[in-house]
Amino acid sequence: MRGLGWLALTVLFLAASWGFAARTAILDLRRDREWQPVAWPAEGGELNEVRAAIVALDAVSTPVRPDRALVHLRMSLDGPEPAREAWIDCRPTLRDGKGRVWSAVLSAETDGAIKAIASDGHNHGYCTPMPYNAPAAGPILSDQVFLVPVDALGDLDLHLSGSGVRPQALVSPIRPVPRLLR
Repeated sequence: MRGLGWLALTVLFLAASWGFAARTAILDLRRDREWQPVAWPAEGGELNEVRAAIVALDAVSTPVRPDRALVHLRMSLDGPEPAREAWIDCRPTLRDGKGRVWSAVLSAETDGAIKAIASDGHNHGYCTPMPYNAPAAGPILSDQVFLVPVDALGDLDLHLSGSGVRPQALVSPIRPVPRLLR
């Protein structure tokens, strides 16, 4: 009888540990995925007191790789500082109707690419609503570049979210027109 009690206790602790691990995994998955899209126009939309807007959108391709385009996106995030804290781990992605997803290119050459494509030749940095040198009020600009197939440019949606607002994400259709660099 005593062995049966230990067996029951072992099963109980095993079930509790599985439940704890499952809860942790589900919360991590919830913080990482965008399951609730919130439509917003490119002129601007708001989610959790932070207003996001697309300020500039450009796409360029080169004669060397005419099948690929480098899409430059400049965004503005504005809202009270406590609300902007929910946008830490700001994640812009591009998606097409076929389910393909492109993340922003983060490399040593990103700064030069943005400066070459941007109309003002300036890079405002990555999407982070809490940069150390930002004012407590006013919009924060950010620049990203994405490398996408030219055939996807007519069917792209911008998804934008932060760790504190997921599983919600702002979703806006964008239609960049590529220009050829020479």
